[in-house]
Amino acid sequence: MTVRVISSSWLLLAGAICLHLVFATNTHPIADIVFHNGSIHSLDEDSSIHSAMAIKDGYITFLGRDSCARSLIGPDTRLIDLEGRMAMPGLVDAHMHVLEGGSDLLKCSLNYQPLLLREVLSHIQSCLDTDVDKSDDDWLEVIALDYYTLTDSTGGVNKFDLDTLAARRPILVISADRHTRWVNSAALTGSGIDETTSDPAGGIIERLSGSREPSGILQDNAGGLLAGPAPPTLEHNLQAAKAALKLLREEGVTTFQDAEARETSAAAFAAIKDEGSLSARAYFDYVVTSPNSTTAVESLIDDIVNFTQKWDDGSEMNPRPTVKWQAAKLFMDGVILYPANTGAVIEPYLVPTGNGSVWEPDPRPKPEPYWASDILDLTIEQLILNQIDIQVHTDGDLAVRETLNSLERFRSSHGDEYDYRVGLAHNELTDPQDWPRFSKLKADPIMSFQWAQAMPEWIPNTLNSMGPIRSNYLEAWGSIAQSGSRIIYGSDWPIDPLDEWLTIKVAVTRSGDPTNPNSPASLGPPYDGPGLPGPTLTREQAIRAITIESSRFLRADKKIGSLEVGKLADVIILESNYFELPDEEIGRQKVLLTMLGGEVLYVSDGMSFGGIIPRFPNNDTLATALDKKRVGGVRGRSLAANGRQALQRVRPRGACGHGQLHRN
Repeated sequence: MTVRVISSSWLLLAGAICLHLVFATNTHPIADIVFHNGSIHSLDEDSSIHSAMAIKDGYITFLGRDSCARSLIGPDTRLIDLEGRMAMPGLVDAHMHVLEGGSDLLKCSLNYQPLLLREVLSHIQSCLDTDVDKSDDDWLEVIALDYYTLTDSTGGVNKFDLDTLAARRPILVISADRHTRWVNSAALTGSGIDETTSDPAGGIIERLSGSREPSGILQDNAGGLLAGPAPPTLEHNLQAAKAALKLLREEGVTTFQDAEARETSAAAFAAIKDEGSLSARAYFDYVVTSPNSTTAVESLIDDIVNFTQKWDDGSEMNPRPTVKWQAAKLFMDGVILYPANTGAVIEPYLVPTGNGSVWEPDPRPKPEPYWASDILDLTIEQLILNQIDIQVHTDGDLAVRETLNSLERFRSSHGDEYDYRVGLAHNELTDPQDWPRFSKLKADPIMSFQWAQAMPEWIPNTLNSMGPIRSNYLEAWGSIAQSGSRIIYGSDWPIDPLDEWLTIKVAVTRSGDPTNPNSPASLGPPYDGPGLPGPTLTREQAIRAITIESSRFLRADKKIGSLEVGKLADVIILESNYFELPDEEIGRQKVLLTMLGGEVLYVSDGMSFGGIIPRFPNNDTLATALDKKRVGGVRGRSLAANGRQALQRVRPRGACGHGQLHRN
């Protein structure tokens, strides 16, 4: 009898709690959408998990049990049966280059594949045939050519090979390493490159045998002699942005920060927002370079303030996506990768000597930070005082230290009452003395977890150039987290492929996935084992880095980043429960549905969720065009195993827009 009384009382209490939750949070409780029968991970402070969630007018109005959600369901409520699947907040990527990534998607791409000449020409011809609206003056740019495999199989190519194509347009084919350009006769003629043209400094115009006639192969700086392609138009940038947004929807990215933005991005995304095609919350960092003196800092700050005020849409966060310009981007150095070695480091790089088996300190002067300390101090101070947030590219340990030193000097002068956001991006090499300083100085470490994989860029030469001690301090996000910091994630796409779940897998395991073509582990030994040494993140830390922590860095965590009553309904549904998957399967995750502000934007092929029609179809004309332009399709779905391996073997890191070779 006692048991019955307690059970009955508990049911009454549960019903009262349900009513309290409903009516205390919304005076019009009937929901537009109800998720039920699932595992809804809120990622709130308590990491609470629910089986049901209700949404009204783009906001979350209820989280709890299925039984409590029944009173919120009306005749027009759309029900989404999760069938036990996991739902979670949409992903928030704090460092990418969206317009650049979208532009690459629009280009004719050979996708780093080891192709025969006839296969190369066939794909280029298909790209020409697709561009039916282009005139004879419009250049065709072809990217990602495996030039060395092609020359091995042919003995060499020249302009006459491209001249066999059915086109009068100038054609430019760029090798995967970006050192070689292969052009047709129309491109040479239109650029005025002929027998009389001399090789430029740092470049070579290859000639036909026995003559000075250009062959159509231009090496290094000789590519600068070309008259095209023309700078992208606004229409091109609009299409590039739409292509990028399509990929973001499929990855479950509902908010992004473009970490190196200019007026081209501003104009494109303002137009997309105005036409109603924006499908992610957009944040932009206005990129600037160091002035020559402290006296020039004032005009720099004026430019930043005026630019961000001009292009920020001024809207409060709401269910519809907004365009925010609230931060500046600074570059402190290049990259630590060998042989570039342009990252600013505390101790000299090591370089091979003799027969290359011994590595000793480089006798040449070390790369210095791009910003002098006094100029950096004044710039950071004035940005914070003008309420402009900051993201700084810091690849080497000296760049990290100098940026932290500057922030420490600001706090010494102004105290710690300022609510600033200063993010240090990449931090590929850090000194242990600086790990606790991130937390102490409230500096945000923005990391790209995937770089901790064993990969050709590290093994063996970059590790040799670091030496046995510093090699333990690479990609030290686990150590920085253990020192008290909350880690933020940024993919750096398109410098790396957009594969958010692979990177989360690396955060948890510091190893790649041999079955994933975006992972160097797919190459086999020695890349299919453990990656760089160092502590990992917990699954909770890793997923928070790309949700609530990145939202906090964007000053958006009151509205997005977790699923809580009163927050915006930015939600994704996963194929598998992230918290229950075996470690080795995390990087094989698939997003089945993406919702932004209560509106379903994307549903994976083969899924319906009760007949929901997403706002953006998967197989529209844009999707078809993108797949046709890239060998193997946008995601390489149709590549054979050797083709997927070629992506890792040939695909290089990118070169950023400020002239230094580095991940940007």
